[in-house]
Amino acid sequence: MTQEGKIKVPAYSGDNEALEFAVHSGSFASIQSSINICDQKTVNTILHQAKQGYMGVIAKRPLANFAWHEGANLNDPVVEEYKRRIYEMNIDYGMPLEEAMIRFSTYTFGVDSILIGSTSIEHLKANLKLARKGKLPDELIDQIKNRFNESGKEWASLT
Repeated sequence: MTQEGKIKVPAYSGDNEALEFAVHSGSFASIQSSINICDQKTVNTILHQAKQGYMGVIAKRPLANFAWHEGANLNDPVVEEYKRRIYEMNIDYGMPLEEAMIRFSTYTFGVDSILIGSTSIEHLKANLKLARKGKLPDELIDQIKNRFNESGKEWASLT
């Protein structure tokens, strides 16, 4: 932070080893990392340590790049990998996947904010409505976490 006030909160956005370095460096007050149903490495490895260091946490890609949507750009390797992971996890959420994704990321312990991009006010309102439904049922959260640990424990976060 400068005396001129130009940097209010030094933050790092990234994943995997670089994120771990940033959390332990003592140089950042906030992090932004991929956190969603099929990208939980940060949740399982470094999130708790970031919160112990009083860091703010922003979850990027809470909707996993909408990889399951029929208009998804499967030429993008990140989208293609998210789609593969979603189908490999093979969970019956009992609700639309978009709702499960938003509620999972929003209410993951330690997450202070989620980052959803949209060019549509209608989509923004719909996303807010989904987030306001609250935390997912504990049984579903357990199922999501267990299935991730069975299928994707070794999956690196997508950058």
